[in-house]
Amino acid sequence: MALHEKDVSRISMLMIKYYEQALTADEELELKNTLSSDLAAKKVFDDLAKTGYVKTELNSMNRFDATATLASFHKKHFPKKEKPFIFRLSTLIAAASIILVLSIGLLYFNKLARPKGDLASNDIAPGKNTATLVLANGKRITLDNAKNGELVTEAGVTITKTKEGQIVYTIDDNTNTDNATQDDQRSQRSQQYNTLITANGETFEVRLPDGSKVWLNAGTSLKYPVSFNAQAQRKVELSGEAYFEVFKDKQHPFIVQSEGQQVEVLGTRFNVNTYKNEPAIKTTLLEGSVKVNEQTILKPNQQSVLTAGQIKVIPVLAESYIDWQEGVFNFEYETLPSVMRKIARWYNVEIIYVDTERDNQTFSGYVSRSSNVSKVLQTLTEISNLEFKLKGKTIVVSKTPK
Repeated sequence: MALHEKDVSRISMLMIKYYEQALTADEELELKNTLSSDLAAKKVFDDLAKTGYVKTELNSMNRFDATATLASFHKKHFPKKEKPFIFRLSTLIAAASIILVLSIGLLYFNKLARPKGDLASNDIAPGKNTATLVLANGKRITLDNAKNGELVTEAGVTITKTKEGQIVYTIDDNTNTDNATQDDQRSQRSQQYNTLITANGETFEVRLPDGSKVWLNAGTSLKYPVSFNAQAQRKVELSGEAYFEVFKDKQHPFIVQSEGQQVEVLGTRFNVNTYKNEPAIKTTLLEGSVKVNEQTILKPNQQSVLTAGQIKVIPVLAESYIDWQEGVFNFEYETLPSVMRKIARWYNVEIIYVDTERDNQTFSGYVSRSSNVSKVLQTLTEISNLEFKLKGKTIVVSKTPK
């Protein structure tokens, strides 16, 4: 989100007060939150610390004799018999402070400047809201081409695409049939599966037959029965990453099965990351309770990390792990390969490293997923010693030439 000039002035003033050691507790927290969430502000702050610019300017201001300067100004410009122009000391000092604030603000806006060179001329748009729905009979429906409204009816279940870009399942039991026939219909539906697939550069939302909502990140597939009614468990199969808001049904536990992991829930909000090219499977709980592999119970703001069959639980700020669902890249002290894997999935690009894959830099902050890839890469350039070049659908990562 673009900042207004007053926001930049506020950031600049907080930086100045930091160097004056004059921050209140609330201001210190505000500055900390700003630096952790705004990559451009963090780069400006680091540059100021490295160059000592603010300290030098503040020292100059402290040595500045405003009284003597003002007296000299009056003596030079106003004859003794003339009434001098009212020019207060506070005005002179404030003017110096404003110049310092403006200079920091200018540095900030320079960090948001339009990408140059290869990044600007050879750009890639962000991913989009679409997916492919594979029906039980093998028919494939590309959802960005499908019109809003009813897509298909199978085994008494109507699948609809809403104007918000979501698919919804509605079960319609035929009340004119006897109980035996209805049981047969339920059994038939429970044995028919649909699969929702997002390629790299795609994301989509589905409301399952039980009312649960699932958001699929890029490069993800979710397999689920057309109806859960005839099953003791509501079981789905996941590959990739998805955020779940599960409809509460104590009689029918909700199971998310992925390679090497099973998550059991009753009614809750959680995120599961099972990408095959990630070093671990991560399950992050926002609300409720889940059980991982029938042994590890998570509480809100906890994350299970499954590696080589071993699970460890760590405390996290769970909301930050679903920022992708809200249209944001959220980097939390992430390594370069981790950052680039996210970018590769969303922009559907290949990454080539030139002596940088083992670079030990980490990245923290937010970048909008609605931006073209050039802006994301330009931001990363500003806060690192790396250079990013776009060559078709390939990003080449190398060290910045000295």
